[in-house]
Amino acid sequence: MPIFAQKRRPLKALAVDDDDLVLSVMVQSLEELGFDTISALGGRNALAMLDSGEAIDLLVTDVRMPRVSGMDVASAVRRKSESLPIIFVTGFSAQLVDAQENRDPHVALLRKPYTFAALKQTVSTIMSGDRAVPAFA
Repeated sequence: MPIFAQKRRPLKALAVDDDDLVLSVMVQSLEELGFDTISALGGRNALAMLDSGEAIDLLVTDVRMPRVSGMDVASAVRRKSESLPIIFVTGFSAQLVDAQENRDPHVALLRKPYTFAALKQTVSTIMSGDRAVPAFA
């Protein structure tokens, strides 16, 4: 049963990764959680979607991508909304350490490879605004 379906409309997530297979799993997982999910293969495609006025409630993005990084995509989101929840996904521990310094309560980090349960916990934490639960999974 979806945990983030709302009575008015489902929440919309933008999933961004430069790996087709990883992106597919990310989209499927977010949809299982109840999100209406759109996907962007790479940062450039994500920026194009955002520039077209696509409204989203959650950004889930890989950090390290060629040409346009997840940080670049997040910066574009921040220019439009200071409080939109963002989940950075990365397999690089140095990026996790650097990102830990970020005190933005609307940002969470998820380490690759992640399980569905870890994604669910991270999404639940960031969407509730309750940062008492660690966002690292």
